[in-house]
Amino acid sequence: MKKYLLVSIAVVVTAALSGAASAGVITECGAMNGKAYYFQNQLVPKLKGGGEWTDDKISGGQTILVMEGDKPRILYRDSVGLKDSVAEGGKAILVGNGPGHFVVIVMYGGAIEVYHFRLDENGNGEVLLSSIKHDALVRKSSLMRAECRSPWKK
Repeated sequence: MKKYLLVSIAVVVTAALSGAASAGVITECGAMNGKAYYFQNQLVPKLKGGGEWTDDKISGGQTILVMEGDKPRILYRDSVGLKDSVAEGGKAILVGNGPGHFVVIVMYGGAIEVYHFRLDENGNGEVLLSSIKHDALVRKSSLMRAECRSPWKK
């Protein structure tokens, strides 16, 4: 069963990445740092940071903005591995696209993520990620930032 699950995950990620490879990668962003607020409950008591702002980070993280026509995709790497927001069941919507800025909302069943990219004409800049996990065992809201760079011009 475990082997079947790993093979299934590999197939989904490979399919997502092969689709993303034919689309336009706009920028790649690195590790995220910021603040998170964990709502206090039995899993996150006050003594472990529940009910107050704490430092938060995804040190090995990566965020990739991909555009397929006018449809955005967010690929992201965390401690579990590389994932595709759409393949993971998210609905990605481009809600803002002005000079140098892209705003993408990704909605999942129990979470909402807002990515605000500020980029130059080469795809270099930064991203702010506002995340709300409202239907999870550990409920939290966070705001994190990462540096972004062009996948084409180093």
